[in-house]
Amino acid sequence: MLAVNRFLRCRGLEIIGPGDKVEVFRRGVVNGSIFSCTRMAQSKLKNSYTVQYKDASGTMQFGEIQRFSVLHHHHVALVTKLTPSGSIMSDIKSSSNLLNRFCNSGILLNHMAVTKRSKCLFCIPLHNIKRKCVVVKSEFDEVTISTFPNMVEHD
Repeated sequence: MLAVNRFLRCRGLEIIGPGDKVEVFRRGVVNGSIFSCTRMAQSKLKNSYTVQYKDASGTMQFGEIQRFSVLHHHHVALVTKLTPSGSIMSDIKSSSNLLNRFCNSGILLNHMAVTKRSKCLFCIPLHNIKRKCVVVKSEFDEVTISTFPNMVEHD
């Protein structure tokens, strides 16, 4: 509720009180792509809730959509922010020239290791969502996010 009211207050709109009704949705459509929230049953099989989005300052961020809502005719997503530790190529140094050339080619720049999830929610307009991300989880609970190839993949 805090993230929602902060969003509304920044736009000069009336905040939501305890008795007010808020429409909540499990899916949203942005630029023709369907996104789901983390609480959808099907989202366990297919991840369409990890996204790259632009925050209020215009900085690109990564996050997981928790819910969709309509607030005073504003379509928004409640997002848990993911903090990347940087490109996975930043620490790779090898005695293999071939591997070093691959790491320096720029291909791995689209892959980020995630270090933590925020505990609070952020409310963002749906048009600030830029793309779905591919998520790879390891057996050690490490998460890697890729912004490519999801821009060109189709179901």
